[in-house]
Amino acid sequence: MITKYTTVRLEKETVKMLQEVGKKKETYDEIIKRLMKNANNV
Repeated sequence: MITKYTTVRLEKETVKMLQEVGKKKETYDEIIKRLMKNANNV
């Protein structure tokens, strides 16, 4: 299966927030998916 990618524009402040929440070597994709999963479990 071929993985498809897209570009998402983020403010620099949002990128900084993602970096702060992310774990070592975690991609932005992984961070966002984890945050969304946690938000859905609330």
